[in-house]
Amino acid sequence: MRSVRALLFALTIATLVVTAGAHLFSAIAYARHSQSEEIQQQGEKRPKKNKRLTHEERVDQRVAMMTKELDLSQRQADTIRKILLERNSRKADHLQKQSLTTDEKKAVIEKMLTDRKACQDKIIAVLTPTQRTKYDATLKGNAGSYWHQGHKFKK
Repeated sequence: MRSVRALLFALTIATLVVTAGAHLFSAIAYARHSQSEEIQQQGEKRPKKNKRLTHEERVDQRVAMMTKELDLSQRQADTIRKILLERNSRKADHLQKQSLTTDEKKAVIEKMLTDRKACQDKIIAVLTPTQRTKYDATLKGNAGSYWHQGHKFKK
């Protein structure tokens, strides 16, 4: 009789442990599911980080940064925006060309670099002497980058 009671007691304990484990497992699964739904809902509210900007959006960002850094007037900002939009349209035209030979690619890149320098000169013409000093310092700060060194091809 004692062994039967001990056996029933052991079975009861085992059943309780299994039931508790199942409940715990389902509670964890539910919590994870709820958490993933919350994250998904938050993701819908947040703007995507990897969104590609259009040419105009990039120009607007650059003009906003220049306005903040150089204290541009509205007239200067509008003129610089126009200059940058013109340059971006020419740049897009150059980049649209497909299946170019190596020499043609070199020519296109040289043309883009020349165009970039001309764009910088136009921007400098719009700025006041104080703004030019700040702008020149910004250009010199970018001097270490690949494209600001005046990219040259190996011959």
